[in-house]
Amino acid sequence: MKSKLNIFSNNKINEFIKNLLSKYELTFLELENINYKEQNTNVNIIFINKEKDFYKINFENLNENNLIISNIRDKKLNLNNRIQSLNIPTSVNNIKNKIESFV
Repeated sequence: MKSKLNIFSNNKINEFIKNLLSKYELTFLELENINYKEQNTNVNIIFINKEKDFYKINFENLNENNLIISNIRDKKLNLNNRIQSLNIPTSVNNIKNKIESFV
């Protein structure tokens, strides 16, 4: 049985992501659809690659079940130490390893 993994993004996630994470049951949702109460019990990856997307997220309501992957370097993404993050660009192996260790 595959582990469920929610992915929040306002960008089109291509087949590459699906292939990279093929051992997970992926659910793709838009950033605006984060239900903070419900998502606190799920494993979530939140992709942020636009400044405007950064402001759509209530970081204070996120817990350690959330991994932030972002290319926005001038914002402090870890507003609390429980939230893990990965800055991109980085290697595919780094992304995969981070997700594997997170899940």
